[in-house]
Amino acid sequence: MRFFAILLFCCALVFAEKPAFEFVAFPKFSAAELFADLDKVGNNGNWMEYDRKSIEDPSVKDVLKKYPDYKAAWGIAEKGSVARLAVLSKKQDKEYLSVFNLKGFDAKPYALVLKDTLYPEVILADYRGIAENLFAHRDDPALKIQLFNKGLKFTYDKPDAMPLRFDESFKNRSSEEKREIVSEYVDFFKYEYSLMVRAFVQSTRGIFNWQAWHWYMPEWYGRYFISSEEIQGMLSSYARPAMFTIFKARTAKDVLVEMRTDGNGHYEMSINNP
Repeated sequence: MRFFAILLFCCALVFAEKPAFEFVAFPKFSAAELFADLDKVGNNGNWMEYDRKSIEDPSVKDVLKKYPDYKAAWGIAEKGSVARLAVLSKKQDKEYLSVFNLKGFDAKPYALVLKDTLYPEVILADYRGIAENLFAHRDDPALKIQLFNKGLKFTYDKPDAMPLRFDESFKNRSSEEKREIVSEYVDFFKYEYSLMVRAFVQSTRGIFNWQAWHWYMPEWYGRYFISSEEIQGMLSSYARPAMFTIFKARTAKDVLVEMRTDGNGHYEMSINNP
């Protein structure tokens, strides 16, 4: 039974010292209650589960050290809103969901790394087997993972109402028009990228060293993202590729991570070991 609600400091933002919101449940939160409370303080935004074994932001560490036995944590950083960390903990016979305002997620950008040991039971916790080495997400069967000897491949199909237009007259455009077209492609690919991060990265756990929110931060993903020069070269070739590779990272151990879209609602992320 849930019996106590919100502690709200509305006069000023208090960063990490005290919870800005706190919910209490006896003896524990149901899943529906937990995520309803997160939605209340996150304006129905994208809460991302914290990975204990991935990079720890100093601002997050400052909060979590208050909760040595916390059960789970989630972060959110919607554009134009304060970053927040929600911590689920237990004290005696009650559960607490404590939500802190943060100055931001402040770890210094770090190269992408595939974790040395991958545990299928962790990665596939939200998936079910539908064929040999093929798994579909329990809530969205259009989201799938296929396992291979040296890697895995995610696929997701969500037909786009406004598919990507390939401008075959690009070479004949003025310089200003070319800049505008390339800028439109960059924006489109950023949207496609964010969709893939939410579908592929956030539906799994324990694969990479980045926290889920790091994938959305340009200072983290920018070095791996398709450049304006690459887009201009592609458009100048007159040849529309079957798939656009918009994210490509090769780790220090030569693991290749790629995200691809066909511009019409088919998405892929592959992880290939050498």
